[in-house]
Amino acid sequence: MSAFPLDGPLHLLTQELAEQRPHPRECLVDNWLKRVPQIHGCVPGNILCTLPLVSSERLWSLLQERTEELCAWLAPKVHEQAWQEEMAWPGAPSADVVSLDLAVVTSDHHPSGWDLCWVEYQTFTSIAAAIHVLALASQDIWPELCNLRQDTAAVLNPQWLSEYRKWVAPCTSSIILEHAPPQQSTYFDLAANAHLLGVPLVEPRDLVLRPEGLYARTSQGSTVSPVNHIFNRLILSDDPNALQTQALLAHAPVSWHSHPAWFYRVHKGLLAEMPLPPGQRCASAEAWRSLGHAAEQLVLKAKFSFGGKAVKLHVTSQELDELAHPQDWMVQPRYQSASLFTASDGVPIFGEFRCIVQLCPKGHAVTLARFARLFRGSMASSKSWVGAPGEGLAVLYGPPD
Repeated sequence: MSAFPLDGPLHLLTQELAEQRPHPRECLVDNWLKRVPQIHGCVPGNILCTLPLVSSERLWSLLQERTEELCAWLAPKVHEQAWQEEMAWPGAPSADVVSLDLAVVTSDHHPSGWDLCWVEYQTFTSIAAAIHVLALASQDIWPELCNLRQDTAAVLNPQWLSEYRKWVAPCTSSIILEHAPPQQSTYFDLAANAHLLGVPLVEPRDLVLRPEGLYARTSQGSTVSPVNHIFNRLILSDDPNALQTQALLAHAPVSWHSHPAWFYRVHKGLLAEMPLPPGQRCASAEAWRSLGHAAEQLVLKAKFSFGGKAVKLHVTSQELDELAHPQDWMVQPRYQSASLFTASDGVPIFGEFRCIVQLCPKGHAVTLARFARLFRGSMASSKSWVGAPGEGLAVLYGPPD
């Protein structure tokens, strides 16, 4: 690794650890498999970054501030009766999770030259289990990580898995629901969840609703005990039988983690409603001119997309004016990513940080994981990762006390 900026987002301990014990990705994968040997073959080595990230004090504080600001703004909305009715899903519980993404961008308003800018947020559980395993795998290489700040975001907390289980799969009759799990890009996390939580991965087509409750078919075609709780990872629009699945689930007597209706109610399009600073204000696509920017200075995003899909970095005024369904799109002022460090081959590495947050009933929020997606080029999409130096997933740790 090349030099890290002294006043950058990362603590210099990041560079020290990487230089003391450099290692290939295969080492991380091997350590991963020691923790969860049942998921051999599910861990694509090219997605794992070969260094842990230790946060600077300023980055840690900014992530906490942005999390608190979003949760304070969002909390009353996810409990409003009007929102519940708009979802057209009888009995849908309040949202209990939000995953938020913030990019490190250049800034002329701070002496350090960098700041954080919103990318998106969704009430959908991200890869918390995989980050937990990655943290444990990293600890095998760098024992110093155990001495870093421990708080609600500390994935190395001995009680973390117990608290996580209470949140996402609180009873033995829980399932993880996803369409075609092995085909998903996050299968490594789905498999880690199934192993760590001891609950099965179930597809919508394998659910059976009977008068006495919801059941899940096994791979042999028989049924198991009733399903009482669903840890949802399904995005309904990915299910070829979405209407039938929704009709079945709407009448299932179960409790939920990450109810599927909230994916369509809390999405990146709400950035247009947030009270953001003038230079970061967003808008629905039909009102793009209200931002006062030329079209070429904007990025176009589908409101209900995820994983870097349907993001157009270069648009014209004609394209924006001629969108077939502008209400399904939003625009955001283009920002310039700030380099976190320079990789060993001389290429600058950029990053987006994700915080996975538990939304509690009384508005309290607990951060369960913080991690980075490190990338080259213009987008933090896992599809662009090829195993080059510096890129991939990395756990974010608090700065030393």
